[in-house]
This record gives sequence, structure tokens and C-alpha cells, in this order.
Amino acid sequence: MASAPTIPPAFLNFDEGSVFLVKIHPVEASRGLLIPGHRLEAFRNIFVPSWKLELLDEKGGRFPLRKVPLSGSDAWLFFLLFGKALFLDELKANDPKNLTAIEQAEGKLENALLRIGAFDLGDFYASHGVEAGDYLCFRQADGEGIQFVIETLRASSIDPVDRARHFAGMGLGFKKAMENLRFPGLLGRTLREALRCAPEELRLEPRIAISDFINEGGLMEMQEYMGVDFLWEHLDDPDAFFEPLLAEATEKAKAVKPPSSRAPGSSRAPRSSRVSGSKSKRSRRRPPPLHFFTVEARIDAIYPPIRRLLSVPGNRTLGELHDILQLVFGWSGSHLHGFVIGEKIYGEPSDEDSEPVEDEASVRLDELGLRKGSHFHYDYDYGDDWRHELHIKGVAKAIPELADRVTCLEGSRAGPPEDSGGVPGYGNLMDIWEKQPRLRSEEERAYLSWADASCGDGKWDPEHFDLAKLQSALDRLN
Repeated sequence: MASAPTIPPAFLNFDEGSVFLVKIHPVEASRGLLIPGHRLEAFRNIFVPSWKLELLDEKGGRFPLRKVPLSGSDAWLFFLLFGKALFLDELKANDPKNLTAIEQAEGKLENALLRIGAFDLGDFYASHGVEAGDYLCFRQADGEGIQFVIETLRASSIDPVDRARHFAGMGLGFKKAMENLRFPGLLGRTLREALRCAPEELRLEPRIAISDFINEGGLMEMQEYMGVDFLWEHLDDPDAFFEPLLAEATEKAKAVKPPSSRAPGSSRAPRSSRVSGSKSKRSRRRPPPLHFFTVEARIDAIYPPIRRLLSVPGNRTLGELHDILQLVFGWSGSHLHGFVIGEKIYGEPSDEDSEPVEDEASVRLDELGLRKGSHFHYDYDYGDDWRHELHIKGVAKAIPELADRVTCLEGSRAGPPEDSGGVPGYGNLMDIWEKQPRLRSEEERAYLSWADASCGDGKWDPEHFDLAKLQSALDRLN
């Protein structure tokens, strides 16, 4: 199996058992190949190149990888969604000699003979009776997004009604993804977000490939801006779309001081009007807990998820849960916050509240009637709108001998920098972070310096999560 010891669990794109379709191209059918190119970007682990994935048949046999000669014009068909700016990087990653081949062809791609990584599926195609236009089903078989079992699906067996429904579902996914991302980013991020936002059946029993939707759906196309290609919806005037967003990102990049030095506050009507509550009020003597709650907390609309799994004694108040969430996600407590549970809002009441707010310091988890499957959310910073989804994964009766202690059981990824602009701003920051350093503009480098300054370690790494260090901090809070 492909070795990737440094891959964080946060980059698991989809659950084990998820299925994705890839349409067999005539070039592949005629030569018995699967050429990954851009078509696996939506669901592979982004730290593992497509040609290093482990692809298996139904019996567990591994499909061999080999370098195959391919004309430059044919290669472009399988890499075009990366855009021209990244195409040469992809060719070099497949084989460093490809750049020399293009030079020897006097820069004319169509005349170059390239070497491209491809999987040998000739016998598999023959034994399953599939041909160009049919589909390969990639079923994720591991917990790392590296190993996939390949099955087949004949195009003629797909019900037209199912296909039309899946087209509509993919359209919804892309529309929602563009709302969430706001600014086009790297190809994999756009495609993963679209699949994440699409109906679940598109990941369990798909009836179209992403390429079908892009080629036939009429919604998505390649857009070029400042020499970089993005997959996005049709734009009559790309400059009018990109320039306001770029100007906004540039303004953020100029703010290179740490977020902790920025003035707290919110431009929106507060649900809870005080920035930070009194710790003494929260740390008064507690009664023994009646239950221990296993709480999964994750920041909404970010994928791969920023997630914490916590064991919280039921004698903690919502005010104390606020302190816990601030700590485990790395927030500074410099903005407004509130819990929404059913029809009630809990926070720090103030005469300036625009709607009734229950005192979070007076309500303990044991008193809320929470049970396994309960769900509520915690909002932080009403300007950036960080919504934290909280799910009760388990409820256990308290045992007197069990330590009255908040425990982080597991987690993934670092919290976003404070004041980074909510989910759209974080998405922009991630796109910059994922870029190769040489491709970053001066403004983008400044933005990353600002993110570094916001981090207590002096170096912001969105994939960093230190369970032992976090638990030590929780113990001090306990």
C-alpha cells in the first residue's frame, strides 16, 4: 500500500465505502489503461499523487502502474482541469523528462511525446466487457483515501430518470459549494466541496461522473484570471467577479499584526452583548455530575473538518462549555458568542440584546435533557460567523470513582486564525497555503505571515493537532 506516514487524518475526504464514477475515455479503452489525470482530484487524499494510489480489483488484486507514451494533445485531455499554469507541474511530477520532450518539440505540446503514469486495466476491461463511455466505480476501501476497489458500471444500465436526478443533485452541490467557497480555489477543493454539499446518494450510488456534469451540465467551465485557471460557473466578465474579492483578500493580507491585538466587537446585532464572562462565576463549587456526555464539536461548512471529540461532565454549565470550546479550537474569547438549543438562546444576557438570552452560567448540561443524538450549535464572532455544530454521540451515567474531568478523546486540524473572515476567508487562506511557495504573490505571502503571527507557536499549520498539549491545557482549565 502507498506509504504516507505524514498524512493527517483530517485529509480523509469521504467516508469508507463512498463511491465515485470515472468514465472510460476512448484513449483508455483502446489501450487498456486508466489515466488518472485530474479525474481523481475530488476524492483522493491530496497528499498522495493519483499515480501512487492503490487500486484493487474485486478480489483484492492490485492494478499495476506503468509509464506509457502519450501525445501531448492526448495528455491535455486528462489534465486540462488543472489549468495551463499547473499543467507543466503535473507533467513534471509524472516524469521530469516530459519538460525536455516539450522543449525538443519547440514548445509545441501537440508534437511532444510524453510519459504519463497510468494503471494497466486491459485484462479487467476485457473480462468485464466494458468499453469507452462505460464507467469505473471507485469504492473507497480504507480510512486514508489511498486505497480504492474498482468495479464497473455499464452506461446502458443507468436509468435515464436516475441520471437526470443525479445531474440535478450535482448542480445543487456545485451551487452550494460556490456559496461556501465564494472565491475559486484549487481544483480538488472545489470538487470536494461540491460532492460534500450534494445529496448523499451521489456518494453512495452515483449515476454520473463529475466529468459528465462539467461537460454536459452547462454550469461549470474553466475561467482564467491573471494567468491562473479556475473551475467555476460561467462568468461574462471574470474581472468584475474576481477583482472585488481579490481587493478584499489584499486588505486582509495587509493586517499583519496578531489578531489578539485587534479590537473586539461585532458589526451585527448581538445575541449576547458581552465579550467575555466572569470566570469566578463559572468556577463556583460544582455538584457531582449525573452524566458524562460525549460531544462531537466541529466548525460548520469547513471540509476536511476541524473537529474535536470531547467527554464533558454534566455538571459543567454552558458558560463553562463556552470556555472549553474556546480552548479546544484556539479562539481568543474576544468576540460575542451564544448557544442555540431548540428555541432558546443561551449566552451572557445584556440590556442591549436584540432577542431574549438565557444566562449560560445558570444552566448545566445535566439540566438540558440531552440524549444520544441531540444536536445544537454554538456561534462565535457574529461578524465572521463561526458556527460550531455540537452532536451528542453518547450519554453515560456518572460513576463516582470517575474523575470529574473534561477530556479530549480525539481531534483533527488546527482552528482557523482569529478574524480570518469566516468560512470564505478561511477558504481563501487555505488555497494560498496549499499553493506551491513559488506561485504565491507578495500579498499572499503577507497573508500567511499574518496567520503565523496569529498562532501561539509562531507558525500556523492548518493540519496540526496536538492531543497531549490540548489535554494538558484542559486539565489546567478543569
